[in-house]
Amino acid sequence: MIYLDNAATSFPKPPGVAEAVGEYLSEYSVSSGRSSYPAAVKVSKKIFTCRQNIAKLFNISDASRIVFTLNATAALNTALKGILRKNSTALISSLEHNAIARPLNYLKETKNINILTLKSDKDGYIIKEDLENKLAKKIDIVAVNHASNVFGLVQDIKTIGAICKKHGTLFMVDAAQTAGEIKIDVKDMNIDILAASGHKGLLSPAGVGFLYLRKGIEFPPLVHGGTGSNSEQSIQPKFWPDKMESGTLNIGSIIGLEKSTEFILKRTVKEISEKKSAITSYLIQNLNQIKGLSLYGPDNPGPDKPRSDKKRTSPVSFNIAGKTPSEIAEILNKKNICVRTGLHCAPMAHKFLKTYPEGTVRASAGYFTKEKEIDRLIATLKSI
Repeated sequence: MIYLDNAATSFPKPPGVAEAVGEYLSEYSVSSGRSSYPAAVKVSKKIFTCRQNIAKLFNISDASRIVFTLNATAALNTALKGILRKNSTALISSLEHNAIARPLNYLKETKNINILTLKSDKDGYIIKEDLENKLAKKIDIVAVNHASNVFGLVQDIKTIGAICKKHGTLFMVDAAQTAGEIKIDVKDMNIDILAASGHKGLLSPAGVGFLYLRKGIEFPPLVHGGTGSNSEQSIQPKFWPDKMESGTLNIGSIIGLEKSTEFILKRTVKEISEKKSAITSYLIQNLNQIKGLSLYGPDNPGPDKPRSDKKRTSPVSFNIAGKTPSEIAEILNKKNICVRTGLHCAPMAHKFLKTYPEGTVRASAGYFTKEKEIDRLIATLKSI
């Protein structure tokens, strides 16, 4: 199998991840925070270490402000539904994923919130002057997709964060496509809220993500229930992270995330970024040689070799004249080449690209992708 769908889920996982999950399932598959016997204490320590690893990766000073969730979508829903009240106003980019667009539209229907969209330049980058102008009026939260999962464009969140801080507006970043691939520093970038999944750039199994909330941001949890703490009380604990984590966590995936974040910390985000940039550049250079193929988004090789201040990540979208994305996928499937086709859960981005409603073919290389795998894809596309 040639796997080029890493923007959806990374594969393969780093060495040791599967073994760590397997060891948990076969040797000490117990709950954490509920008991004091050795296996339970071991699980609690691993969850603590995972939280600490995430804190190191994103320069988070208080790891207790990191809440484990099912995925990035659950994290974004928790924040948006917790912060936005009746008649609140949210400001978003023109490229948002449905993980932001759908909860906001639900809140528009149920709480009459206002959704404003920032203007973008011809490439899709947020126009900073428009952000300044819109923040002159009361905005409750700016919610931005750090990188497009459709065509790899990366927003300048450091500048956006500085503008939000100047205006006293909460800044939330959806880092589903960038966590583990691009350096993110919540302090330097003035990020108040950060959401990410584990199974993409953080290289963990599916079923775990996290939500970081800066100290001072408080709202009721979406879910109430058992936490293993303050069990004598009939109300939710007030302290973090227990306040936001009810019920048994997906411990197996968290243990996988502990191992994968350990791998990233050892390799460094810089090394991972450089390797993914190189293989993505190789993919783009070869795609550009195919007649009849239309490539979307920035054509520069990656975050460490930007065109001016404009960057890209690994998702690469394209179409071939005379063929629909689904027809191309059918041919690639027969060659056991795995790509994504359609709208990629991001219709806003496709409307911007004018590839709506059929979408695009998306090939997304990963840290472990080899040039010979790209060569197989290119040979098949040339035959089409």
